[in-house]
Amino acid sequence: MEWGEALGADISSSSLGYLDWYSYCDMDGNTAVTTKSVDIASSLGMLCVTSAGNWGGTMPNQDPCQIPLEHYISAPADADSVISVGAVYGTGEIVYFSSRGPSYDGRIKPEVCAMGAGVIGVQVGSQDNVTTIYTGTSASCPLVSGAAAIIMSAKPDWTAMQVRQAMLSTASNHIAPDTVLGYGIINIADALDFEFSTSSLLSENIVDDFHISNPYPNPFNPKVFFDLDIGSDAFVKIEILNLNGKTISTLLNGNIGASQTSYFWDGSGLSSGIYFIRVTANERHFLQKISLIK
Repeated sequence: MEWGEALGADISSSSLGYLDWYSYCDMDGNTAVTTKSVDIASSLGMLCVTSAGNWGGTMPNQDPCQIPLEHYISAPADADSVISVGAVYGTGEIVYFSSRGPSYDGRIKPEVCAMGAGVIGVQVGSQDNVTTIYTGTSASCPLVSGAAAIIMSAKPDWTAMQVRQAMLSTASNHIAPDTVLGYGIINIADALDFEFSTSSLLSENIVDDFHISNPYPNPFNPKVFFDLDIGSDAFVKIEILNLNGKTISTLLNGNIGASQTSYFWDGSGLSSGIYFIRVTANERHFLQKISLIK
């Protein structure tokens, strides 16, 4: 992943999962080495897609901290910046083995699903394009990665996180996401038509009467600092959002005069991942992405 990012790759597709030395308690978006790697790559602008795992047909351990992991998603599918992919039949029903969510800290997993049973593909190592049948979330994951590549090609001005949001927001189960299908089966056409509203998590409206500096350090642990320059009196709100757009902290919510002020946010007690600083002034928004790495 590091090699690919250094060469300018936009998407990482990984059909792997680590469970032999992890328990469900470790699937918190903060513990596994591969999970941390995904968060770092995401903070650098790469879209990371990974298999949810093929352990859904097993019974969960009575002790969630027992090793090895059973039933649930495996690292790095627990990362909060990743697109973890479950498997469905051609009918749209979940395949029995597709690993289930949520993450141990309660986030929706998997993010999306794609066909993962009876998938026709070129046989590995074939010199004559001989096809074979693939089954597993290792088959559904590259389908989603390919879909993401199509969207990125059609929408070159979208960031990796905007592509992720468009895919989740237009999947078949997005109105009521669950821990089996997640946000549902992807729909490329609908994702391409997705419009980011002015209040959308990933929309950025840069205005000339206030400015937020680049956060520093970034990635950070546990504190990140930034400067806010307000050119005129305004009602200002500064929030910290998680990757799903939920406000997890409010740093300021009130009237302030023209000023340049330094602020900081302490991410102690939260898992590694992508967060956003959102500044709202007079109903206009400015967004900065930050990455907490522990």
